[in-house]
Amino acid sequence: MRCTCCNVILTPFESTIRAVSDNNFLDMCEKCLGLTDIKIITREDLREELGTDVANYIETKEDYFD
Repeated sequence: MRCTCCNVILTPFESTIRAVSDNNFLDMCEKCLGLTDIKIITREDLREELGTDVANYIETKEDYFD
């Protein structure tokens, strides 16, 4: 599945995000969702820290100081 706005591949977490208003899947990545004010329903059990911008930044910094 891909984000309907920027065409990036969605994570399992992002592909299960629904709109509160009508319970439909949004098919948007977190970055694009952050630009909207849509209220969402999420499945936090599917959220992974690996692969996020924060995790990539931390991993890069650790490699730099080794």
